[in-house]
Amino acid sequence: GLFKIVGLELSDDNRLALMGYKEPEECFLFDLESKQKPLRLSSHQLADPVFRTAAFSLKKGLALTAGRKSVCLWDLKTGSLQKEIQVTVPGSTGVGCMQVLPGGEQVLILGACVLQIYHLETRECTLTLREKAIQGLGMAVSEDGRYVLTEGHKLCLWDLRAGRCLRTFSEAQAGWGNICTAFSADGKFGLSGGELSKVYLWKLHFPEMKKAGSLEFDLHPIIVKPPI
Repeated sequence: GLFKIVGLELSDDNRLALMGYKEPEECFLFDLESKQKPLRLSSHQLADPVFRTAAFSLKKGLALTAGRKSVCLWDLKTGSLQKEIQVTVPGSTGVGCMQVLPGGEQVLILGACVLQIYHLETRECTLTLREKAIQGLGMAVSEDGRYVLTEGHKLCLWDLRAGRCLRTFSEAQAGWGNICTAFSADGKFGLSGGELSKVYLWKLHFPEMKKAGSLEFDLHPIIVKPPI
């Protein structure tokens, strides 16, 4: 039968790939440097079998998959389930995306109106930050793992170390808001894009935020057609 791909994640060393499917709900771990068959991460044993997003903790030898209300940790060598972390993300949409923070000990989870950090070993939630503007669809994390940009009706810049929102960028409101975000390599600029073919480039002053400003670029939409 046909498989519908709903998620794809590549490890930092570009060797491993996690691919999630819908109908049936399955997830496979591929070793791109090996000719062996991919490992199947079985979902039938889970209370929350839906695969929504994935991540890697190479230092811990783990693959992470998230459903609506849980994050599962899988052994990279055997594909066996190590543990399941129950998360408290509100709403019916559950976990929107996640990222393992530098050090490989903690995972950052984004949901509707909430940003949370969970410790992989203890399964405890160590930080919860709330903001109504967060849609829970996408985020960007700085290279050092301290700052986070979250999309939504307003672009929000968070300081995870201080545990607070440094600033919301209300100028970027448009339609459904900011669907995708990114940090520059040096962490001094943020990029956000959404509807109406607009991309915003933000100058982020650390730690002084009052001088932050924005440049707006209008882009022509590009339509890509599959080959016939």
